Amino acid sequence: MLDRFTLYISNLGSTGVRSSSAKLKHRTLNWILFWSTIASVVWVIFLLSISNTVAAIFPLLSAVCIPLLFFTLNRETKNFQKVLNIGIAIAFFVPAMVQIFHGGFINSGAAILWTILAPITALILKPVIEAKITFVLFLIVLFSTALVEVFMHIPFVQLPKSVIILQFIINIISVISICYFPILHFSNETLKARRIIKLQNNKIISSIEYAKYIQRASLSSEEELSASLNDDFFLFYEPKDIVGGDFYWVAIKNGRVIIICADCTGHGVPGGFLTIMGINHLNNIVKEKGITDPSMILLFLHYAIRESLKYSSESITDGMDISICSIDLENNLLEFAGARNKLYYFHDKLEVILPTKVSVGEDVADVQFEKHQITMKKGDRFYMCSDGYIDQFGGPFGKRFGSKRLQMLLSEINSLGIKEQGKIIEHTMKDWKGNEEQIDDITFMGFII
Repeated sequence: MLDRFTLYISNLGSTGVRSSSAKLKHRTLNWILFWSTIASVVWVIFLLSISNTVAAIFPLLSAVCIPLLFFTLNRETKNFQKVLNIGIAIAFFVPAMVQIFHGGFINSGAAILWTILAPITALILKPVIEAKITFVLFLIVLFSTALVEVFMHIPFVQLPKSVIILQFIINIISVISICYFPILHFSNETLKARRIIKLQNNKIISSIEYAKYIQRASLSSEEELSASLNDDFFLFYEPKDIVGGDFYWVAIKNGRVIIICADCTGHGVPGGFLTIMGINHLNNIVKEKGITDPSMILLFLHYAIRESLKYSSESITDGMDISICSIDLENNLLEFAGARNKLYYFHDKLEVILPTKVSVGEDVADVQFEKHQITMKKGDRFYMCSDGYIDQFGGPFGKRFGSKRLQMLLSEINSLGIKEQGKIIEHTMKDWKGNEEQIDDITFMGFII
């Protein structure tokens, strides 16, 4: 029976509320109103028992009005703010009137203590700015009531000391009850919500962790990279989240080594889905269809992505920025095509090959990806990276790393071994980032021919 009653009080007026936070506020307000009603009834009985009918009028009004607020709240959930404001107003008005018409601070057992319910209720259930305003009003009510006692004649009947002490105890118990039990309910419900959120979060994290293994399995392995590039390479791969929107891919087909560094729209789970899609399409385009021309790979990938996502011309927002190197080792020829991703290479000096300024999957009519040819010489160094490296904020002034700083870094370390260069590039970024949050996935590849 008690459980059913408790459940009824908790759920009163919250049946149509979908938001868990809104339900929690409704239920907490219900308990504040419920305990306020009980305390008001106790005060009515007490004041009538000592024949102070005038002072008893005010808690009686409270005892009548609060159940009406219950009824109002139960009719429509949109009445919540109205009920809350009226409840706060009652908390301001009733204690002050009881104290004034019951002989002042001492005689009433400091009934003004009840006024603390107003800022506490606002603190729990209202936005911060409104809670602050309510606290200021609370101080004004206290000050005003004190002035009334000092400067105005108020009805006063000397009560026995035992009665005054009893009233003070009733006030303290009432205020503590009205504060403690709703706050306890609010805290318990908050803890329950946190436990549920934590459980759901753990499930989500576990799923994403498993998705990470699936994504990593789709990426080219260290063994594949070593076999394709004779171990003369480095790879710095640092997703922003558990799964990332960057990917790297390597394959050998028709006597050519195909190396790809790609940055998909977004990061995290959405970016991770796009990486899997991109890798699957590349497997089909290069390994099954045998296409090794980098500009044609981009073109086939461009239309494959658009078809997979079934874009209309108005809704295209997802895509990939990619750099592709197709290396003909027999003829010492490297062909490059990029979609918003550059190629850096170093022979006698650092050179930058600019990409086509169109992303794979972007809504561009008759797109053509430009192809560049480089006659390679022994010892040439090539670098591809996603924009997460140059866009990262850090350093002493919190600025972007930037393309110029990257080119200076590559020029400074060009004489070192490629593995050593990779370590410096990785450590440089970690030092640059410092305590700044990583803003995007980072992929950086370098190799020597």
